[in-house]
This record gives sequence, structure tokens and C-alpha cells, in this order.
Amino acid sequence: ECMALVSRGIEDVACMEIAEITGAKCRQGEGCVLFSAKSMKDIFKISYRAQSISRAILLLGSFEFKDFEDISKKIKGIPVPSKPKIRKFAVKCKREGPHDFSSADVEKELAKHIEKKLGAKQDFREFELMFFCYIQSNNLYFGIDFAGLELHKRQYKIYAQSSSLRCTIAYALARLSGFKKG
Repeated sequence: ECMALVSRGIEDVACMEIAEITGAKCRQGEGCVLFSAKSMKDIFKISYRAQSISRAILLLGSFEFKDFEDISKKIKGIPVPSKPKIRKFAVKCKREGPHDFSSADVEKELAKHIEKKLGAKQDFREFELMFFCYIQSNNLYFGIDFAGLELHKRQYKIYAQSSSLRCTIAYALARLSGFKKG
């Protein structure tokens, strides 16, 4: 099971694009789409070619929670792959909705769990593997971020400005307009 993070409102465009790239069927969430990849190659293809997504994540686990204490308990049940052997990792969390905890709180809790399981250390500068957590309302999704960076940032854009249109939104608008080659 995989997940792609998208800007809210363009989940349907992301599903169309993922289906075109890999043939996978998607389920839309709020700010994300869930899909099954046939192989790791499909996730790499999506990470490299998709223009409507911000992140591509191989899900390791997901659950509903009530509060931060509930998250702390349930995190311990999420499997963490031990191969290949890594020494340094990073954990990033994106949280949407009202909560009585911060993204940093969740990142610390996940880092403790991963350190215990892998014997590796968290390092935000020189990591070998990026773990990503997405919290939407009372749902938590956790997995491996395949790119380790935000895919909506374009290399040709040297300076991002607050007045700039996000690239994923521009792509979705072009798709929804019915634009065709030629």
C-alpha cells in the first residue's frame, strides 16, 4: 500500500495521473491518495514522473487515534524494515487539523521507536532513509518517503515567491482545463 500527498482539492487529478503512470487504482483522502503499487518500480516511477504530488510514500502502517497518548501506544505496533541496514535516518511529520500536540512531538516519538528497532540515529542533514508521518484529523499514516524531499519544488525555480502559483496546482489546472497536445 502506498500514499501520495497532494494539495487539497486536486486528489482526483492525482488519481488520474497515478493511473496513467502505473495503472493503479486510487482511493482519495483529504490531501492524499492511497493506491497499491505492483512493484517498487511503480513507486519510483510515480516519484520521478508525477507532477501533481508532493510526496510518494510506501506505507508501513496507518491507524485512527484519540489523543497523543494513543499515538504513543499504537506507534510501537508499526513495523520498521531492518534491511537494508541503515545508520542515519530522518523523520518528518505533516499534521492537519486541530490537535493538542505538535508535529515535533510526533517526530520525537517516532524517532524513539525507529532508533529502538534499527539501532540507527536520527540525523536531519545526512540521512540514508526518510520516514514520513501524515496526520489528517484523527488518522495517522506512516511510511518511507521515496524521494526524501518535497516533489512539488521544481529545480528550475531558483527563488520561490509567496505570489508564485504552486506547480502542482498549475498542473492540476492545466489538466482540468481539458488542454490537449497540439
